[in-house]
Amino acid sequence: MEPSYEHIRRKAGGIAISIRNNELFTKEWQCRISIPTQSPTYLAKTAFALFDKNYQWEHPIRSVTVRAINLFEEDCPIQYDLFTDVKSLDRQERLDAAIEQIRFRFGKDAIKNGVLFQKSKMPTERKVDLVMPTGMIG
Repeated sequence: MEPSYEHIRRKAGGIAISIRNNELFTKEWQCRISIPTQSPTYLAKTAFALFDKNYQWEHPIRSVTVRAINLFEEDCPIQYDLFTDVKSLDRQERLDAAIEQIRFRFGKDAIKNGVLFQKSKMPTERKVDLVMPTGMIG
């Protein structure tokens, strides 16, 4: 049976980021991308550039949300500009698609970014009891 990749049928034409600070105040920014893409690497770099340009660090951050916006069909014709390296972006998209296919076939830990092998400052063991709600009160 051939694997289904329904989640990668569209390309993002823009990025929206939402930042919530420790006072639970949320601010959102968005920008267009010069060429619609499916590359998580390119989308992440664009989102970080948008964040870096706009966030003023008045308060610590509680959460960050990144969304793809202005979606296009995968096979939709695209008008390129003169300033974007189309070959590099195409190569990155093909590389990202190959990585996703390997992860789909062999598990999410089949390929990892090298930075994940560095010593993390996050605690490895947590003593947290997670209690989910069991019913409605009424």
